[in-house]
Amino acid sequence: GNLLSAYMSPNPSVGASGAIFGLVGAYAVFLGRNKSLFGKSGERGLASLRQTFVTNLIYGFMSPQIDNWGHIGGALGGATIAYHFGPKLYLAALPNGQRIVLDKPNIRVPRSIETFPRKIGKRLYELADKMEGNYQSDIPAKPLRPGETRQE
Repeated sequence: GNLLSAYMSPNPSVGASGAIFGLVGAYAVFLGRNKSLFGKSGERGLASLRQTFVTNLIYGFMSPQIDNWGHIGGALGGATIAYHFGPKLYLAALPNGQRIVLDKPNIRVPRSIETFPRKIGKRLYELADKMEGNYQSDIPAKPLRPGETRQE
């Protein structure tokens, strides 16, 4: 959203509304792409998103302080990312008769990026364990009751 705003508007873009519109664009693509699973609920959600988007654009055109280019760019950016990387859900039947939902996005995120949060979390736990072993405290493991003394 900020890129389109910087290109189309002489005014600075401030705030997070472009990012919020990015989420709206991504959610619209998600609902539209998976409407066979969501049915009428998905259609109502899409109609609501359209109404919200158009209402915000109208308010934006009525007020020069609102950065419509940031909103439009955010929505287009979110929709584009969701189209390429977002979930594309399918209902699959298993041999035993059960049905499960599968995800087949247009472009899969590389494994190295998918596993990054898990790797970081593992490193943080390892670091915390290492720090815990080196830390010694005079504070007792449990609170002392009145008149009780610490035993070592």
